[in-house]
Amino acid sequence: LTDDELDRVVQESHERVVPAGGFVVRRGEPADHWIGVIDGLMKMSVSLPDGRVSTFTGVTAGGWGGEGSLLTPGCWRYDGVALR
Repeated sequence: LTDDELDRVVQESHERVVPAGGFVVRRGEPADHWIGVIDGLMKMSVSLPDGRVSTFTGVTAGGWGGEGSLLTPGCWRYDGVALR
């Protein structure tokens, strides 16, 4: 990144602490950011009509998620839940 691009990333970033079991993102809410995990673990999953949950990935500390949702404007198509 150029210095200007890095400055923009820093200015537009914010940190939010999500306790274990809390939602990082919720299916159906506007997908207007991407997610970096500083500490802990986040699972990305969908709830199926029969009540089962299908988890398709986990994001560990230092990882990123949600960038695909930014490329196809709209709402989150899954839930992101903090596990720890």
